[in-house]
Order: sequence, then structure tokens, then C-alpha cells
Amino acid sequence: MGTHVCRGRRMLSAAITLAAAGMGAAGCGTTGSSTPSTPLAGLSADQIATKAIANLKAASTVRVTGEVSGSGQTYDLDLTLVRSQGCAGTMALTGTGSVKLVAIGKEVWIKPDRQFWKKAGGSDPAVLKVLNGKYMKVKATSQLGSLSGFCGPSQLAGSFGHTPAGLTKEKTTTISGQTTLQIKDPGDSASLYVSESAKPLIVEIAGGSQGTLMFSDYNTAVKLTAPPKRETLNGAKYGF
Repeated sequence: MGTHVCRGRRMLSAAITLAAAGMGAAGCGTTGSSTPSTPLAGLSADQIATKAIANLKAASTVRVTGEVSGSGQTYDLDLTLVRSQGCAGTMALTGTGSVKLVAIGKEVWIKPDRQFWKKAGGSDPAVLKVLNGKYMKVKATSQLGSLSGFCGPSQLAGSFGHTPAGLTKEKTTTISGQTTLQIKDPGDSASLYVSESAKPLIVEIAGGSQGTLMFSDYNTAVKLTAPPKRETLNGAKYGF
């Protein structure tokens, strides 16, 4: 049983950890016990989690928002992930500033705000005048380019690691107008909230002190586009 709990804990916390290392939750309604008439009644918690992770992996697109903490940093995320393409959105680092991010294939563009550049590159007015308000094209393998490591539904789903084991079904909760079932790791504060539907989808991962991630807009039509060339600088020229 101890091994099962350990595996469950890694599964539920892994996505939160990945978000923090690689780079606003909606209010909930009333709660109550899951009833036998729900589409998930005949499945165990482990089976439900397995299906929800597989559906995330297979999604063409998903929007991920929330706040996560790790390595002494707190990140606010709002990213739309597009399968086999990349992602676009924003990441804000508490006390450091925010970054707009576009990643398409192996190409990555970042647009930090003025606060971020001051923290990262000093406050030289001449440098800030050139960099501020521009996208910087960087290598995905660079420190700033590594922010794109969070950019695919399948990569995120893969971060859960081990096959779910030892999880439990808890209460039903309304999140963003959806009825969800809480999947709990008995040995950890983390919870997975899955839509109570024949095709369960991850709606929220609540990782306790590590933060919360919300998942929405599954399989919507999204086309990623590179920033205009007139707004883009070559990061290699500036040491990025």
C-alpha cells in the first residue's frame, strides 16, 4: 500500500513540479458524495485518472492556467498548448516580471516586460531601449528557451510518470460550471479533479503548497503564428 501511495503522490504532483521547474483557479460550488448514477461510477479512481491522463495526452489543444511554485519561484501561467506544434501565452514570475511566449516546433520567441529585463539584464537605459517591447528569438535549448518545455499536451501528460495506483474517489465539486470528481492521494495533499463524463477530462490539479493548475478549452481550433519580424530581435546577437 505504501508503494501505491508513493506512486499516486508522484502522479498528482508531477505536472505542478514540471511547470515550476521548466520555467487563477475558478471558484468551486457545492460539494457532495459521488452517486452511483454518474458515468464514472463503475470505474476505480486509478482507472479514471488513467483515462483522464490519456485524454489529455490525446488532446489537440488545451489551455493551462494557474499558479505554481518551485525552486524558490512562484509562476502565474496562462498558456494554450497545441499538440505537435507548440504553445503561446504568458508566464509571470513573482518579483521578476512577465514573459509572453510563442513556441512553434523548435523555434521560440519570448517578449519579457521591462521589469523582467531590468532583473535579467541590468538597468542600462540603452540596452532597455533596444530590448523593451520586442520579441527575442532564442534557441529552445537556451535558459530562456527552456520555458517552452511545458508546451505540449502529450509532454504534460507524460510528466505524470507511473501508472496511477492507490488513489481514491472523493467528493463531487462544481468547477467553472462543470461537475467534477475529486481523485485523491491518501498520503498527500494533492488532488486531481476530473469531469464526470463518459470521456473524463482533467479540470484541475490542486497541488497544495505547490499550487494549482486549471485545464480548459480542450480540442479547440488554435493556429499558432510567429511574431511579426519587425517586432523580433535575434537573441544570439544579445547573448541569449
